Amino acid sequence: MWGSYDSLIVRTPQLFISVVVALITAPTFADLRLSPVFTDHAVLQRDVAVPIWGRATANVDVAVHFGDRAATTKSDADGRWSLELAPMPASVAPREVEITAGSDRLTLHDVLVGEVWLCGGQSNMEWPMAACNGFEAAKSEAAGGKRRTIRALKMPHTLAEQPLGTNDAKWKVTDGESIGSITGVGYLFARVIADRLDVPVGVLDINWGGTPIEPWMKDGQMHRGMIAPVAPFAIRGALWYQGESNAGAADKYADQLAQLVSAWREDFRRPAMPFGIVQLASFMKVSEDPVEGGWSGLREAQAKVAASDPHCGLAVTLDVGDAEDIHPRDKQTVASRLAEWALVTEFQQTAGESSGPVVESVEPAEMTTGEKGIRVRFKHGAGLKPRAGDKLDGFALAGADGKFVWARATVDAQSNDPRDPMSVVVFSDTVTVPVEVAYAWQNNPIRANLVNGAGWPAGPFKLMVATTGTK
Repeated sequence: MWGSYDSLIVRTPQLFISVVVALITAPTFADLRLSPVFTDHAVLQRDVAVPIWGRATANVDVAVHFGDRAATTKSDADGRWSLELAPMPASVAPREVEITAGSDRLTLHDVLVGEVWLCGGQSNMEWPMAACNGFEAAKSEAAGGKRRTIRALKMPHTLAEQPLGTNDAKWKVTDGESIGSITGVGYLFARVIADRLDVPVGVLDINWGGTPIEPWMKDGQMHRGMIAPVAPFAIRGALWYQGESNAGAADKYADQLAQLVSAWREDFRRPAMPFGIVQLASFMKVSEDPVEGGWSGLREAQAKVAASDPHCGLAVTLDVGDAEDIHPRDKQTVASRLAEWALVTEFQQTAGESSGPVVESVEPAEMTTGEKGIRVRFKHGAGLKPRAGDKLDGFALAGADGKFVWARATVDAQSNDPRDPMSVVVFSDTVTVPVEVAYAWQNNPIRANLVNGAGWPAGPFKLMVATTGTK
Protein backbone atom coordinates (compact mmCIF):
# COMPACT_ATOMS: atom_id res chain seq x y z
CA MET A 1 0.00 0.00 0.00
CA TRP A 2 0.96 3.65 -0.30
CA GLY A 3 0.76 4.15 3.45
CA SER A 4 -1.16 2.92 6.46
CA TYR A 5 -4.79 4.02 6.74
CA ASP A 6 -6.84 4.46 9.87
CA SER A 7 -10.57 5.20 10.04
CA LEU A 8 -12.22 7.65 12.36
CA ILE A 9 -15.72 9.08 12.70
CA VAL A 10 -16.28 12.79 12.23
CA ARG A 11 -19.49 14.31 13.56
CA THR A 12 -21.11 16.93 11.30
CA PRO A 13 -24.43 18.72 11.72
CA GLN A 14 -26.06 16.49 9.12
CA LEU A 15 -24.42 13.10 9.08
CA PHE A 16 -21.75 10.81 10.39
CA ILE A 17 -18.99 10.33 7.85
CA SER A 18 -16.31 7.69 7.79
CA VAL A 19 -13.10 9.56 7.20
CA VAL A 20 -10.01 7.93 5.79
CA VAL A 21 -6.80 9.50 7.02
CA ALA A 22 -3.56 8.92 5.16
CA LEU A 23 -0.65 8.64 7.53
CA ILE A 24 2.23 9.87 5.46
CA THR A 25 5.24 7.66 5.93
CA ALA A 26 8.23 6.77 3.84
CA PRO A 27 8.51 2.99 3.83
CA THR A 28 10.30 0.95 1.23
CA PHE A 29 7.58 -0.55 -0.96
CA ALA A 30 7.98 -4.13 -2.08
CA ASP A 31 5.27 -3.99 -4.75
CA LEU A 32 4.22 -1.85 -7.66
CA ARG A 33 1.14 0.35 -7.16
CA LEU A 34 -0.57 2.95 -9.32
CA SER A 35 -2.97 5.80 -8.71
CA PRO A 36 -6.58 4.46 -8.68
CA VAL A 37 -7.24 6.25 -11.95
CA PHE A 38 -5.10 3.62 -13.70
CA THR A 39 -7.03 0.34 -13.89
CA ASP A 40 -8.31 -2.00 -16.57
CA HIS A 41 -10.78 -0.33 -18.99
CA ALA A 42 -9.36 3.18 -18.44
CA VAL A 43 -9.67 5.97 -20.99
CA LEU A 44 -6.57 8.15 -21.50
CA GLN A 45 -6.88 11.72 -22.75
CA ARG A 46 -5.97 12.17 -26.39
CA ASP A 47 -3.64 14.80 -27.86
CA VAL A 48 -1.86 15.77 -24.63
CA ALA A 49 1.00 14.37 -22.58
CA VAL A 50 -0.36 11.69 -20.24
CA PRO A 51 1.09 11.60 -16.71
CA ILE A 52 1.36 8.16 -15.09
CA TRP A 53 2.54 7.78 -11.52
CA GLY A 54 2.71 5.41 -8.61
CA ARG A 55 4.86 3.74 -5.99
CA ALA A 56 7.39 0.93 -6.25
CA THR A 57 10.49 -0.39 -4.58
CA ALA A 58 12.89 2.47 -3.89
CA ASN A 59 15.55 3.39 -6.43
CA VAL A 60 14.56 1.05 -9.26
CA ASP A 61 14.13 1.66 -12.98
CA VAL A 62 10.49 2.16 -14.02
CA ALA A 63 9.24 1.76 -17.59
CA VAL A 64 5.77 2.23 -19.11
CA HIS A 65 4.76 0.99 -22.56
CA PHE A 66 1.46 1.63 -24.34
CA GLY A 67 1.20 0.93 -28.04
CA ASP A 68 4.05 2.79 -29.69
CA ARG A 69 4.53 5.10 -26.70
CA ALA A 70 7.09 4.43 -23.99
CA ALA A 71 8.74 6.35 -21.16
CA THR A 72 11.19 5.56 -18.38
CA THR A 73 12.18 7.01 -15.03
CA LYS A 74 13.56 5.90 -11.67
CA SER A 75 11.72 5.62 -8.37
CA ASP A 76 13.02 7.85 -5.61
CA ALA A 77 14.21 6.89 -2.13
CA ASP A 78 10.59 6.66 -0.95
CA GLY A 79 9.49 4.61 -3.95
CA ARG A 80 7.62 7.42 -5.66
CA TRP A 81 7.81 7.76 -9.42
CA SER A 82 6.09 9.63 -12.24
CA LEU A 83 6.53 9.99 -15.97
CA GLU A 84 4.64 11.10 -19.06
CA LEU A 85 3.64 9.35 -22.26
CA ALA A 86 3.81 11.51 -25.37
CA PRO A 87 0.47 12.74 -26.81
CA MET A 88 -1.61 10.14 -28.64
CA PRO A 89 -4.55 10.34 -31.07
CA ALA A 90 -7.92 8.89 -30.13
CA SER A 91 -8.24 5.13 -30.49
CA VAL A 92 -11.06 2.65 -29.94
CA ALA A 93 -8.62 -0.25 -30.19
CA PRO A 94 -8.28 -1.90 -26.75
CA ARG A 95 -4.60 -2.05 -25.81
CA GLU A 96 -2.49 -2.89 -22.79
CA VAL A 97 -0.43 -0.58 -20.61
CA GLU A 98 2.62 -2.42 -19.30
CA ILE A 99 4.48 -1.07 -16.28
CA THR A 100 7.69 -2.54 -14.94
CA ALA A 101 9.57 -1.45 -11.83
CA GLY A 102 12.63 -3.49 -11.04
CA SER A 103 11.42 -7.09 -10.95
CA ASP A 104 7.74 -6.10 -10.55
CA ARG A 105 5.36 -6.01 -13.49
CA LEU A 106 1.78 -4.74 -13.80
CA THR A 107 -0.49 -4.80 -16.88
CA LEU A 108 -3.65 -2.76 -17.50
CA HIS A 109 -6.02 -4.29 -20.04
CA ASP A 110 -8.56 -2.83 -22.48
CA VAL A 111 -7.30 0.77 -22.32
CA LEU A 112 -8.65 3.30 -24.86
CA VAL A 113 -7.70 6.86 -25.84
CA GLY A 114 -10.28 9.61 -26.19
CA GLU A 115 -11.88 12.42 -24.20
CA VAL A 116 -11.90 12.49 -20.37
CA TRP A 117 -14.14 14.78 -18.30
CA LEU A 118 -14.49 15.16 -14.54
CA CYS A 119 -18.10 15.35 -13.30
CA GLY A 120 -18.19 17.01 -9.87
CA GLY A 121 -20.78 18.41 -7.51
CA GLN A 122 -23.57 17.24 -5.25
CA SER A 123 -26.67 15.08 -5.71
CA ASN A 124 -27.83 16.39 -9.08
CA MET A 125 -24.48 15.43 -10.56
CA GLU A 126 -24.36 12.16 -8.65
CA TRP A 127 -27.96 11.41 -9.69
CA PRO A 128 -27.73 8.03 -11.46
CA MET A 129 -28.91 7.18 -14.94
CA ALA A 130 -31.33 4.64 -13.45
CA ALA A 131 -33.40 7.53 -12.03
CA CYS A 132 -33.30 9.75 -15.14
CA ASN A 133 -35.84 10.18 -17.90
CA GLY A 134 -35.09 7.88 -20.83
CA PHE A 135 -33.21 5.30 -18.79
CA GLU A 136 -34.87 2.21 -20.24
CA ALA A 137 -33.97 3.20 -23.79
CA ALA A 138 -30.41 4.04 -22.73
CA LYS A 139 -30.11 0.73 -20.89
CA SER A 140 -31.31 -1.23 -23.92
CA GLU A 141 -28.79 0.56 -26.11
CA ALA A 142 -25.95 -0.12 -23.67
CA ALA A 143 -26.98 -3.76 -23.24
CA GLY A 144 -26.58 -4.20 -26.99
CA GLY A 145 -22.91 -3.25 -26.70
CA LYS A 146 -23.16 0.12 -28.45
CA ARG A 147 -21.70 2.16 -25.58
CA ARG A 148 -18.64 0.15 -24.58
CA THR A 149 -16.33 3.03 -25.48
CA ILE A 150 -17.92 5.16 -22.74
CA ARG A 151 -16.31 4.32 -19.39
CA ALA A 152 -16.73 5.71 -15.90
CA LEU A 153 -14.59 5.75 -12.78
CA LYS A 154 -16.74 6.22 -9.67
CA MET A 155 -14.77 7.58 -6.73
CA PRO A 156 -15.91 6.35 -3.30
CA HIS A 157 -17.12 8.99 -0.85
CA THR A 158 -14.00 9.80 1.12
CA LEU A 159 -12.84 12.59 3.40
CA ALA A 160 -9.17 12.81 4.27
CA GLU A 161 -6.93 14.80 6.56
CA GLN A 162 -4.01 14.39 4.15
CA PRO A 163 -4.04 13.96 0.34
CA LEU A 164 -4.70 10.31 -0.44
CA GLY A 165 -2.71 8.36 -2.97
CA THR A 166 -4.97 5.36 -3.50
CA ASN A 167 -8.38 3.76 -3.01
CA ASP A 168 -10.38 0.92 -4.53
CA ALA A 169 -11.96 2.81 -7.46
CA LYS A 170 -12.06 1.02 -10.82
CA TRP A 171 -13.00 1.99 -14.36
CA LYS A 172 -16.17 0.30 -15.64
CA VAL A 173 -17.30 -0.25 -19.21
CA THR A 174 -20.83 0.98 -19.92
CA ASP A 175 -23.16 -1.96 -20.46
CA GLY A 176 -26.67 -2.96 -19.45
CA GLU A 177 -25.58 -3.61 -15.88
CA SER A 178 -23.27 -0.69 -15.16
CA ILE A 179 -25.14 2.13 -16.87
CA GLY A 180 -27.72 2.52 -14.13
CA SER A 181 -25.20 3.66 -11.52
CA ILE A 182 -23.30 6.20 -13.66
CA THR A 183 -23.90 9.91 -13.19
CA GLY A 184 -26.83 10.77 -15.46
CA VAL A 185 -25.54 14.18 -16.50
CA GLY A 186 -22.06 12.76 -17.06
CA TYR A 187 -23.18 9.77 -19.11
CA LEU A 188 -25.59 11.75 -21.29
CA PHE A 189 -22.88 14.38 -21.87
CA ALA A 190 -20.42 11.63 -22.78
CA ARG A 191 -22.89 10.09 -25.21
CA VAL A 192 -23.24 13.35 -27.15
CA ILE A 193 -19.48 13.92 -27.22
CA ALA A 194 -18.80 10.32 -28.29
CA ASP A 195 -21.31 10.49 -31.12
CA ARG A 196 -20.32 13.91 -32.41
CA LEU A 197 -16.55 13.42 -32.20
CA ASP A 198 -16.46 9.66 -32.80
CA VAL A 199 -14.07 9.05 -29.90
CA PRO A 200 -14.13 7.07 -26.64
CA VAL A 201 -15.15 9.11 -23.59
CA GLY A 202 -14.09 8.61 -19.98
CA VAL A 203 -16.08 10.08 -17.08
CA LEU A 204 -14.45 10.73 -13.71
CA ASP A 205 -17.60 10.35 -11.58
CA ILE A 206 -16.45 12.35 -8.54
CA ASN A 207 -19.36 13.80 -6.57
CA TRP A 208 -21.25 13.54 -3.29
CA GLY A 209 -24.90 14.36 -2.64
CA GLY A 210 -25.69 17.09 -0.12
CA THR A 211 -22.18 18.54 -0.05
CA PRO A 212 -21.38 22.26 0.00
CA ILE A 213 -18.58 23.69 -2.10
CA GLU A 214 -16.12 24.24 0.77
CA PRO A 215 -14.76 20.67 1.18
CA TRP A 216 -14.23 20.42 -2.60
CA MET A 217 -11.93 23.44 -2.58
CA LYS A 218 -8.16 23.32 -2.19
CA ASP A 219 -7.25 21.70 1.14
CA GLY A 220 -10.85 20.65 1.78
CA GLN A 221 -11.38 17.10 3.03
CA MET A 222 -13.19 15.96 -0.10
CA HIS A 223 -10.53 17.54 -2.27
CA ARG A 224 -7.87 15.61 -0.36
CA GLY A 225 -9.86 12.36 -0.38
CA MET A 226 -11.44 12.37 -3.85
CA ILE A 227 -9.59 14.80 -6.15
CA ALA A 228 -6.02 14.30 -4.94
CA PRO A 229 -5.95 10.55 -5.76
CA VAL A 230 -6.66 11.20 -9.45
CA ALA A 231 -4.67 14.41 -10.02
CA PRO A 232 -2.84 15.18 -12.25
CA PHE A 233 -4.52 12.64 -14.55
CA ALA A 234 -4.83 14.09 -18.05
CA ILE A 235 -8.38 15.33 -18.62
CA ARG A 236 -10.02 17.66 -21.11
CA GLY A 237 -12.30 19.53 -18.72
CA ALA A 238 -14.70 19.51 -15.79
CA LEU A 239 -18.46 19.78 -15.31
CA TRP A 240 -19.84 21.15 -12.05
CA TYR A 241 -23.43 20.79 -10.79
CA GLN A 242 -23.57 22.10 -7.21
CA GLY A 243 -24.94 25.02 -5.27
CA GLU A 244 -28.11 23.88 -3.54
CA SER A 245 -26.21 23.43 -0.27
CA ASN A 246 -24.72 26.95 -0.52
CA ALA A 247 -27.88 28.85 -1.43
CA GLY A 248 -28.03 30.38 2.04
CA ALA A 249 -24.65 32.07 1.56
CA ALA A 250 -24.83 33.18 -2.07
CA ASP A 251 -22.80 36.31 -1.39
CA LYS A 252 -19.68 34.17 -0.89
CA TYR A 253 -20.29 31.66 -3.64
CA ALA A 254 -18.87 33.51 -6.66
CA ASP A 255 -15.46 33.86 -5.00
CA GLN A 256 -15.57 30.27 -3.77
CA LEU A 257 -16.46 28.86 -7.17
CA ALA A 258 -13.77 30.91 -8.89
CA GLN A 259 -11.24 29.58 -6.39
CA LEU A 260 -12.38 26.01 -7.01
CA VAL A 261 -12.03 26.43 -10.77
CA SER A 262 -8.52 27.80 -10.32
CA ALA A 263 -7.53 25.01 -7.91
CA TRP A 264 -8.77 22.22 -10.15
CA ARG A 265 -6.98 23.69 -13.12
CA GLU A 266 -3.81 23.68 -11.06
CA ASP A 267 -4.47 20.11 -9.89
CA PHE A 268 -4.80 18.84 -13.44
CA ARG A 269 -2.10 21.11 -14.88
CA ARG A 270 -4.41 22.81 -17.36
CA PRO A 271 -4.44 26.60 -16.81
CA ALA A 272 -7.23 27.08 -19.35
CA MET A 273 -9.17 23.90 -18.59
CA PRO A 274 -12.79 24.14 -19.77
CA PHE A 275 -15.21 24.26 -16.85
CA GLY A 276 -18.94 23.82 -17.45
CA ILE A 277 -21.28 25.09 -14.71
CA VAL A 278 -24.90 23.97 -14.35
CA GLN A 279 -27.06 26.77 -12.98
CA LEU A 280 -29.59 25.70 -10.36
CA ALA A 281 -32.91 24.56 -11.80
CA SER A 282 -36.29 25.95 -10.75
CA PHE A 283 -37.51 24.60 -7.42
CA MET A 284 -39.92 25.23 -4.54
CA LYS A 285 -43.36 26.80 -4.31
CA VAL A 286 -44.27 29.37 -6.95
CA SER A 287 -44.44 32.93 -5.59
CA GLU A 288 -46.39 35.88 -6.95
CA ASP A 289 -43.65 38.21 -5.66
CA PRO A 290 -41.78 39.33 -8.81
CA VAL A 291 -38.51 39.55 -6.87
CA GLU A 292 -37.87 36.79 -4.38
CA GLY A 293 -34.71 35.95 -2.47
CA GLY A 294 -33.25 32.49 -2.07
CA TRP A 295 -31.86 30.66 -5.06
CA SER A 296 -31.73 33.66 -7.41
CA GLY A 297 -28.63 35.02 -5.71
CA LEU A 298 -26.84 31.70 -6.04
CA ARG A 299 -27.75 31.50 -9.72
CA GLU A 300 -26.38 35.02 -10.16
CA ALA A 301 -23.10 33.97 -8.54
CA GLN A 302 -22.81 31.01 -10.91
CA ALA A 303 -23.47 33.26 -13.90
CA LYS A 304 -20.91 35.79 -12.68
CA VAL A 305 -18.14 33.18 -12.60
CA ALA A 306 -19.05 31.83 -16.04
CA ALA A 307 -19.19 35.32 -17.53
CA SER A 308 -15.82 36.35 -16.10
CA ASP A 309 -13.89 33.39 -17.52
CA PRO A 310 -13.61 32.71 -21.28
CA HIS A 311 -13.12 29.00 -20.61
CA CYS A 312 -16.20 28.61 -18.41
CA GLY A 313 -19.67 27.80 -19.71
CA LEU A 314 -23.09 28.05 -18.12
CA ALA A 315 -26.03 25.71 -18.68
CA VAL A 316 -29.20 27.54 -17.61
CA THR A 317 -31.83 25.04 -16.46
CA LEU A 318 -34.80 27.15 -15.35
CA ASP A 319 -36.98 25.23 -17.82
CA VAL A 320 -36.24 21.73 -16.51
CA GLY A 321 -36.97 22.17 -12.79
CA ASP A 322 -39.58 20.60 -10.56
CA ALA A 323 -41.39 22.58 -7.87
CA GLU A 324 -41.63 19.54 -5.59
CA ASP A 325 -38.35 17.78 -6.28
CA ILE A 326 -34.85 19.19 -5.97
CA HIS A 327 -33.73 16.47 -8.41
CA PRO A 328 -35.30 17.12 -11.82
CA ARG A 329 -35.32 13.92 -13.87
CA ASP A 330 -34.60 15.62 -17.19
CA LYS A 331 -30.83 15.33 -17.23
CA GLN A 332 -30.73 15.03 -21.03
CA THR A 333 -31.43 18.75 -21.53
CA VAL A 334 -28.76 19.65 -18.97
CA ALA A 335 -26.20 17.35 -20.59
CA SER A 336 -27.04 18.50 -24.11
CA ARG A 337 -26.42 22.15 -23.24
CA LEU A 338 -23.11 21.31 -21.61
CA ALA A 339 -22.12 19.22 -24.60
CA GLU A 340 -23.04 21.91 -27.14
CA TRP A 341 -21.04 24.46 -25.15
CA ALA A 342 -18.02 22.13 -25.17
CA LEU A 343 -18.38 21.26 -28.86
CA VAL A 344 -18.64 24.90 -29.93
CA THR A 345 -16.05 26.48 -27.63
CA GLU A 346 -13.49 23.75 -26.97
CA PHE A 347 -13.67 21.67 -30.15
CA GLN A 348 -14.86 24.31 -32.65
CA GLN A 349 -16.92 21.43 -33.98
CA THR A 350 -20.10 23.33 -34.85
CA ALA A 351 -21.21 26.85 -35.61
CA GLY A 352 -24.15 26.44 -33.25
CA GLU A 353 -25.05 28.23 -30.03
CA SER A 354 -23.15 27.73 -26.81
CA SER A 355 -25.16 29.85 -24.38
CA GLY A 356 -28.52 31.31 -23.58
CA PRO A 357 -29.08 35.09 -23.81
CA VAL A 358 -26.63 36.93 -21.52
CA VAL A 359 -27.19 40.56 -20.49
CA GLU A 360 -24.77 42.94 -22.17
CA SER A 361 -26.21 46.28 -21.02
CA VAL A 362 -29.24 47.88 -19.38
CA GLU A 363 -30.27 51.26 -20.77
CA PRO A 364 -33.12 53.75 -20.49
CA ALA A 365 -35.73 53.44 -23.22
CA GLU A 366 -38.64 55.60 -24.31
CA MET A 367 -41.73 54.06 -25.85
CA THR A 368 -43.43 55.62 -28.88
CA THR A 369 -46.31 56.43 -26.55
CA GLY A 370 -43.98 58.46 -24.35
CA GLU A 371 -43.74 55.89 -21.58
CA LYS A 372 -40.40 55.34 -19.94
CA GLY A 373 -38.96 51.85 -20.02
CA ILE A 374 -35.72 49.91 -19.85
CA ARG A 375 -33.91 48.27 -22.74
CA VAL A 376 -31.93 45.11 -22.02
CA ARG A 377 -29.38 44.18 -24.66
CA PHE A 378 -28.12 40.61 -24.90
CA LYS A 379 -25.18 38.66 -26.18
CA HIS A 380 -26.18 35.29 -27.64
CA GLY A 381 -29.49 37.00 -28.38
CA ALA A 382 -30.09 36.17 -32.04
CA GLY A 383 -33.72 35.22 -32.56
CA LEU A 384 -35.03 36.29 -29.16
CA LYS A 385 -38.56 35.03 -28.56
CA PRO A 386 -40.85 33.59 -25.89
CA ARG A 387 -40.36 29.87 -25.33
CA ALA A 388 -44.09 29.30 -25.26
CA GLY A 389 -47.13 31.48 -25.84
CA ASP A 390 -47.27 34.72 -27.77
CA LYS A 391 -45.71 37.14 -25.29
CA LEU A 392 -42.66 37.44 -23.10
CA ASP A 393 -43.10 37.06 -19.37
CA GLY A 394 -41.12 36.98 -16.15
CA PHE A 395 -39.90 40.60 -16.21
CA ALA A 396 -40.34 43.17 -13.42
CA LEU A 397 -39.51 46.85 -12.96
CA ALA A 398 -38.86 49.08 -9.98
CA GLY A 399 -38.67 52.84 -9.59
CA ALA A 400 -36.65 54.85 -7.11
CA ASP A 401 -38.65 53.33 -4.25
CA GLY A 402 -37.21 49.88 -5.03
CA LYS A 403 -40.63 48.20 -5.19
CA PHE A 404 -40.82 45.73 -8.06
CA VAL A 405 -43.98 45.09 -10.06
CA TRP A 406 -44.62 42.70 -12.91
CA ALA A 407 -43.99 44.40 -16.24
CA ARG A 408 -44.62 43.95 -19.93
CA ALA A 409 -41.79 43.12 -22.30
CA THR A 410 -41.27 42.86 -26.02
CA VAL A 411 -38.42 42.00 -28.37
CA ASP A 412 -37.52 45.23 -30.17
CA ALA A 413 -37.23 44.17 -33.79
CA GLN A 414 -38.64 47.41 -35.24
CA SER A 415 -35.66 49.75 -34.85
CA ASN A 416 -33.08 50.64 -37.46
CA ASP A 417 -30.36 49.93 -34.89
CA PRO A 418 -28.96 46.49 -35.86
CA ARG A 419 -28.43 45.68 -32.18
CA ASP A 420 -32.06 46.12 -31.25
CA PRO A 421 -33.36 42.74 -32.47
CA MET A 422 -31.13 41.31 -29.73
CA SER A 423 -32.74 43.45 -27.06
CA VAL A 424 -35.90 43.44 -24.98
CA VAL A 425 -37.78 46.57 -23.95
CA VAL A 426 -39.48 46.34 -20.56
CA PHE A 427 -42.18 48.80 -19.45
CA SER A 428 -45.04 49.24 -16.99
CA ASP A 429 -48.00 51.57 -16.63
CA THR A 430 -47.38 51.81 -12.89
CA VAL A 431 -43.66 52.61 -12.88
CA THR A 432 -43.29 55.98 -14.55
CA VAL A 433 -39.50 56.24 -14.22
CA PRO A 434 -38.02 52.74 -13.92
CA VAL A 435 -34.49 52.46 -12.61
CA GLU A 436 -34.13 48.69 -12.10
CA VAL A 437 -35.16 45.62 -14.06
CA ALA A 438 -35.41 42.01 -12.96
CA TYR A 439 -36.04 38.76 -14.77
CA ALA A 440 -36.73 35.29 -13.38
CA TRP A 441 -35.65 36.49 -9.93
CA GLN A 442 -37.52 33.77 -8.04
CA ASN A 443 -36.86 30.30 -6.67
CA ASN A 444 -39.27 28.85 -9.22
CA PRO A 445 -39.75 31.43 -12.01
CA ILE A 446 -42.36 29.60 -14.06
CA ARG A 447 -43.35 32.79 -15.90
CA ALA A 448 -39.85 33.35 -17.30
CA ASN A 449 -39.82 32.29 -20.95
CA LEU A 450 -37.16 34.26 -22.85
CA VAL A 451 -35.05 32.12 -25.19
CA ASN A 452 -32.80 32.76 -28.16
CA GLY A 453 -33.30 31.31 -31.62
CA ALA A 454 -31.54 28.09 -30.62
CA GLY A 455 -34.01 27.60 -27.78
CA TRP A 456 -31.50 28.27 -24.99
CA PRO A 457 -33.15 30.07 -22.04
CA ALA A 458 -31.98 33.32 -20.49
CA GLY A 459 -30.86 33.13 -16.88
CA PRO A 460 -32.09 35.37 -14.05
CA PHE A 461 -30.80 38.91 -13.54
CA LYS A 462 -31.56 42.01 -11.46
CA LEU A 463 -29.78 45.17 -12.63
CA MET A 464 -29.90 48.93 -12.37
CA VAL A 465 -30.46 51.02 -15.49
CA ALA A 466 -27.40 52.29 -17.40
CA THR A 467 -25.23 49.47 -16.05
CA THR A 468 -23.30 46.79 -17.83
CA GLY A 469 -24.39 43.23 -17.20
CA THR A 470 -22.50 40.00 -17.53
CA LYS A 471 -20.32 39.74 -20.59
